[in-house]
Amino acid sequence: MPPERARVAILISGRGSNMKALIDAARAPDCPYDVVLVASNNPDAEGLAYAGSQGIPTFARSHKGLSREAFDALIDRALRAAKAEWIALAGYMRLLSPAFVESWAGRIVNIHPSLLPAYKGLETHARVLAAGDARHGCTVHVVTPELDDGPILAQAEVPVRPGDTVDALADRVLEAEHRLYPAALAALIRDRRPSREIAVTDDKASKAAEAEAAAVRRRWITLGETVAVIAVLISALTLWNSYSERRSTEAARASEARSAGARARTLVLRGSVQEKGEELALYTATDQAIQSQTVTFPAALDLDPVETTEPRIEADWVEAALRRVRRAAGQPDGDAGDERLPVAITTRYVVDGRLTTDVSLYDVGYEVEERFLRGGAVKLRGLSLIGRTRPEEARDRLDRLWESRQPTISSGAKK
Repeated sequence: MPPERARVAILISGRGSNMKALIDAARAPDCPYDVVLVASNNPDAEGLAYAGSQGIPTFARSHKGLSREAFDALIDRALRAAKAEWIALAGYMRLLSPAFVESWAGRIVNIHPSLLPAYKGLETHARVLAAGDARHGCTVHVVTPELDDGPILAQAEVPVRPGDTVDALADRVLEAEHRLYPAALAALIRDRRPSREIAVTDDKASKAAEAEAAAVRRRWITLGETVAVIAVLISALTLWNSYSERRSTEAARASEARSAGARARTLVLRGSVQEKGEELALYTATDQAIQSQTVTFPAALDLDPVETTEPRIEADWVEAALRRVRRAAGQPDGDAGDERLPVAITTRYVVDGRLTTDVSLYDVGYEVEERFLRGGAVKLRGLSLIGRTRPEEARDRLDRLWESRQPTISSGAKK
C-alpha cells in the first residue's frame, strides 16, 4: 500500500506560476504530496482561479487594516482547518510574523530568485546585472524569522548572457524555479535531501568530506612543505618594511566600507509621478530592497494606514478626505499653490542582507485641479523628506505638524 501523501498548502499574492508548477507536479503517481489549500492576502490574485479550476480549496482575505499578527492568525486558522502539514510560499509578498514562523518551524519553504546567501530581498535580477555577475539562479530554503536566511535545500544556476535584460534573465530564472521547486519540496517531504542533479547542500556529507581531507593533509606533510614554510618566514622579513603602509591602506579601505555601509543603511525615499499625478512610485538606492511599507496619515483626515508591498502613494487614498477637510475650511478647488500633506512612512527594507526598518515623516506635494461638475481632483506632485522619527513618536509628531501648518483645515474637519 503506497504511503499517505503529505498535505501541502500554498500561499500566493499574484499569478502563482510556482504554485501552478507545484500543483502540476502533484499529479504524478510518485509525488509524495497533495495540495490541499491555496491561500492569498490578495482576493484578486490570478492564481486563485487556477487553483479553483483544479478543484483545490482556496482562502482569500485582504491584509489591509489588520496588524501582521492578526492577519497571520487568520491564515493560520485556514491552514489548520485544511489540515495542512507543510506550507510552500510561492510569490507570497508578505513578511511572516515571528510567532507564525515559529509555530510552523521547519515546515515552511520558499523559493527565492537568487543564489542565496547572495542578493536577499527584492529586485535580484537587476542587482545581478548591475554587479556584472556571470551567474544567477534560484534557491529553495526553509523559512526562518530572518528574511531569506533559512537552511538551503536546493539551488539551480542560470548563466547571465551578454546583452541580458532584466526581463530576459527573470524569464530564464523563473523556468529554473518551476523545475527546482517541486523536486526540492518532494525530496524534503520524503525526509531526504534532493539529489545531486539539483545541486544540494548536504551538511553531513560536507563534514565527512572535510574530516577526510584533514586526515589526508595530516598524513602528507612533506619535506617540501617544510621548505615552503621556511621560505614564507624569509619573505615575511623582507616584507616587514611595507607593513605600516599596508596597514594604513587597509584601514582607509575599512573606513570607506563602513561609510558606504552607513550610507546604505540611511534610507531616503524618492517619488516619481505616475499616471499624470494619480500615483507616486516610491524608490530608493539600488542596494536597498524595499519589502513593504505602511503609510500613516494625519488623524484629522480620519484615514486608516495603508500597508503595501508595492512602494507607492495613490491620490485615491487621500482625495476624498482632503476634499472634505478643505471644504470644511472654506478652501476652494482649483488651488494651484504649493500644497503639502505630511505623512509617516514605515519602510521595511533589506540592506547588507539584513532586514531594517525606517520610520520617517515626508511631505507629499499635491495640487487640486478643478473638474467640471465633479469637484476638485487631487494630483500628486512629489515627495520630500522632513525627518526621521521613533515609531512610538511618529503619530504625535505627524498630527502636531498637521495642526501647526493647517489649523484652519484641522478645526474645520472637527465641526
